Amino acid sequence: MTQTFAELDPVEVTSDQESGLVEGARGTVVAVSGDVCTVEFLDSVGYTIGLFEIPSGDLQLVQHIGANASIARED
Repeated sequence: MTQTFAELDPVEVTSDQESGLVEGARGTVVAVSGDVCTVEFLDSVGYTIGLFEIPSGDLQLVQHIGANASIARED
């Protein structure tokens, strides 16, 4: 079953992305185009870190976005 998303849905990335985003990163859908969502990721103060196009198959809907969520590993 394919999940559909709408603008302003809180989502979580379900697998590492080529863009550098890692599984577990949480953001907000700002646009939907076919099977791809543009997702905005914010820092702990609310400033935009980046906008990324992510296939909807690599996203899942979440109920709450916690503050201070990291979008990259600190290896």
